[in-house]
Amino acid sequence: MRGTNRQDVAHDFVLPTLLFVVLGAMTWAVRGCAGAGGMNAHVAPGLTWGAAWWFLARDRSYEQSRRYASGWILLALAAGFAIAGERGWMQWPNFFSGQLSTNYSKGEYVPIAKTYGFVWFFIAGTAWAGLPACVLAWCGSGRSLRAWEWSLRLACGFGVAYLAWRIFSAYPRLFLPLYDRIQAKYLDFHANPNLAKLYRDNGASMRHLGFYLGFLLFEVARRDWKNVKLILSVGLLTGLGWAGCQNWRWASSVWPGASFNFGRCWEVSAGMCIGIGLGVAYYLANRRMSYKEKAAELEQLTGTGRVSEWLLASGLLLLLGAAMFWPSARDLRQPASFPQAGPNYLWGCVYLAMGFAAGTIALLQRLMSKRRGQEEPPRQSTPSIHLEWWAELGLMLVFGWFIKTQMMSEYGDGVADGAMAGWFGPGSIYFAISVLYCVICCLRRVAATGKLTGLGSKEGMNPAWCLDLNYDSLATYLGLTVILVWCLGVGMLNSWHAPTFFGIAVAIFAIGYHYRASREASRGGSALSELPNLERWGVFLGLVYGLGLTVRKGLKGATNIYFSDENYWDAIFWNWISLAMLICLVVGIIKLLSRRIPWRLRTDLFPGAYGIIWLVLIAQNVLAQVVTGPVLGLRASWIEASFSLLYLILFAASAVTVFHYQFVKIHGFPLDQHDQSARQA
Repeated sequence: MRGTNRQDVAHDFVLPTLLFVVLGAMTWAVRGCAGAGGMNAHVAPGLTWGAAWWFLARDRSYEQSRRYASGWILLALAAGFAIAGERGWMQWPNFFSGQLSTNYSKGEYVPIAKTYGFVWFFIAGTAWAGLPACVLAWCGSGRSLRAWEWSLRLACGFGVAYLAWRIFSAYPRLFLPLYDRIQAKYLDFHANPNLAKLYRDNGASMRHLGFYLGFLLFEVARRDWKNVKLILSVGLLTGLGWAGCQNWRWASSVWPGASFNFGRCWEVSAGMCIGIGLGVAYYLANRRMSYKEKAAELEQLTGTGRVSEWLLASGLLLLLGAAMFWPSARDLRQPASFPQAGPNYLWGCVYLAMGFAAGTIALLQRLMSKRRGQEEPPRQSTPSIHLEWWAELGLMLVFGWFIKTQMMSEYGDGVADGAMAGWFGPGSIYFAISVLYCVICCLRRVAATGKLTGLGSKEGMNPAWCLDLNYDSLATYLGLTVILVWCLGVGMLNSWHAPTFFGIAVAIFAIGYHYRASREASRGGSALSELPNLERWGVFLGLVYGLGLTVRKGLKGATNIYFSDENYWDAIFWNWISLAMLICLVVGIIKLLSRRIPWRLRTDLFPGAYGIIWLVLIAQNVLAQVVTGPVLGLRASWIEASFSLLYLILFAASAVTVFHYQFVKIHGFPLDQHDQSARQA
């Protein structure tokens, strides 16, 4: 037993952490090299970590013993790190040198304590790695969520981020270093451009931290402690590690006069910190579970009821309603004469009314649960459930509208595209999906009573196929697609609006998939049996998105080193790469919808998982070598050559670890009692 425990620690903690650290050291360092940096450069480390996590967690069977083993993890971490990278951080490193730059080009600065550097790098690291961890947690949330619950989950992130921005803009002295002492400089960004960048970066960091805390709050309310451990482990350990590394500003004191790329060393260390956080999270939240343990966990998540979710919705709406009555604070980047928006009394009243209604429903559910002596809500035939059903649709609409307003807000930092705020922008489309979902739910309810001729009746008639789809799943899928296009489309624009076509292709698959799933269920199967086909699409989507952006950044980095005008070549390359990605999506849609896995065939969904992880590893190492710099020739540098050698060593270490796990999986070595019981089953 003692040897088995050591094997558990080795294969569930030591080796996964080693692999994540090695991959982080390579891919995060490449993230900022030779023109390959920027928002989309975060896709490469995200895809690599996602592929490694997925490969380690998957069993070579239909049933999975680990909770977080979904194929959607590849896309989740790739997109999550890309979204988290939509902000800057270059104003904080000087804090460790005791300088707050006001005008870097003129060498103007004011003295500042190093403590500010520790604080802001902790905040930055926590949110930077914590947001992708939140999305990773969504890939293994246990009990499936209804569409309104997904709206609540998203609204928690958007709502707390909105409140964080309102507090930041209303009380700048709490978030802007030395604000009281140099307020005059903060009010003159034209003469102090670096303070304008600091205002932008601190504000963006607070919003991202708000998203992180909001999504975490939802998991706490659900009492999903594994999600909570995963999110906290990745975020907090990364924040502590980033603050402790101090951007490697101490290196110049340790090695005075040394000519080395300490900035790249900082990137390597930052990636290693994220890898440590992922390794600890993998051990704490993603260990193997037996069938009994999985059933008990699902029962616990289901048995908590929805009282806590209604209370969370009530508290969030009451806070948002109160915030609507606050006077609008001035954005310091706007001129003093710029007219400020006044309080929004209408939506303030709407949010407050819905908040009180949600609180009332939570109170009624709690009282009825006590009366019945259990935590379950009353049956569907009671009047209170009918009231709850209408309240769910109301929350769906209210949260949909609020998320729409946030998607239309630019926050003055230049990240959001103002052209996307029109009637046909992502925010409006997201709200339209919420409205259509509510309309269809009403039609299904009416059709169930037999009042709509031809759509169904009480006498056993099946409803029309258009009302028989799983609209909770479809609405959630389409809503998340719109949000992803809104978040990621900023860095993927080209001459033919590639993000729009990407979103259309992904939506077409969703509609086709849900239609085929409903037909399968009508022939005696189960809609749940189609989930493996959806998971295959998730892996394919993550690979197309991640590898496509990897190729793009590799070519951009190469032109930066060997040619000139990297932006010109990047635009040309991206037009063709994005077209190839769209073609891949179309081919994937046709293949995956036409060649689905039969619902009776319970087999390994990904027999080629080993090839997938090797594809990702080789692609990322090629990218690392391309953007690092020439090893030979007139432009060769021993510094760049040392990093190229480092990447080869890291690639070898990751390859050995991956080979070891594949060897263990093929030969079926029992690592613990769960493995032994699985083999017997």
